Amino acid sequence: MCAQTENDNPDATVQLLLDDATVSELEREYTLIRQAEDIAAARARGVRFGRPIKKPPENLATLVKQWESGNLTIFELLEQTGLKQATFYRRLREHRLMKRKKCTIKMFTF
Repeated sequence: MCAQTENDNPDATVQLLLDDATVSELEREYTLIRQAEDIAAARARGVRFGRPIKKPPENLATLVKQWESGNLTIFELLEQTGLKQATFYRRLREHRLMKRKKCTIKMFTF
């Protein structure tokens, strides 16, 4: 009769897999903690994450007025601003919101 090895024991194999899973889970938790600490430290140093913000040109209001009056096509406007169409429409929405807020503020100032 031969001696039973660890590889022949199904319970030992299951226990080994459970131990490996536990270690992997702990490593993942430590990684997440270190990552969160590093992100917090970077933000404290002033590091910005994500895609850089593309600022609208200074003459955006003038170009929008020309576009709305039909003097500029959308393609000409996009070429002059250097913005993509989605970015332009987002900036246009922001521009109109700011314009509305300024009107509202002027109405309530004494």
